[in-house]
Amino acid sequence: MQLILSILLLIPVKVEYVVPQWILGQAAVVLKDTTKNKILPIFIGDAEANSIDMALKGIQPGRPQTHDLILKIIKKLNAKIVRVIITDLQENIYFAEIHVQSNGKLKVIDSRPSDAIALAVRAKVPVFVDEQVFRKYSESTIPQGKKKSGM
Repeated sequence: MQLILSILLLIPVKVEYVVPQWILGQAAVVLKDTTKNKILPIFIGDAEANSIDMALKGIQPGRPQTHDLILKIIKKLNAKIVRVIITDLQENIYFAEIHVQSNGKLKVIDSRPSDAIALAVRAKVPVFVDEQVFRKYSESTIPQGKKKSGM
C-alpha cells in the first residue's frame, strides 16, 4: 500500500479590490500575496463581483444578499467559517475550499472562489492561496514561445 501525502504551502493573501466588468470585459477580484507583493486576478461573475465589492466597502444592502444569507445560516447552525483556500488552477478554472468549524470538527466545503471570497470578506476570515496556484498562474501568463522546457 502506498501512502501519498499532499503538503500544501499556503500563502496568505489580501482581497485587494474588484475590477468592474466594463474595464476588462469581465469582472475580476484581485488577490495580493501579503509576503511577496504578487497578485492573482480571478475572473468572476458580475453578481459575485458586486457582492465582494460591497462587502469590501462595508456597504449594507437593505435586504440580505445571497452571501449574507449563507453566512447567517452558518452562524445559526452554531458553526463558523475559519478560512478560505484557493486550492487549484486547472485549464483556467480556479478551485476553492471553505473551511467551517462546527461542533469541534473542521468541515471542508468545495466552492467557487468567488463565493468563498465573498463569504471570507463578510466573515472577516483569512484567505490563502496554495503556492502551486501562483506558480500555475505565472506559467500560464508566459507567452508560449518563451516557456522554458522542463518547467
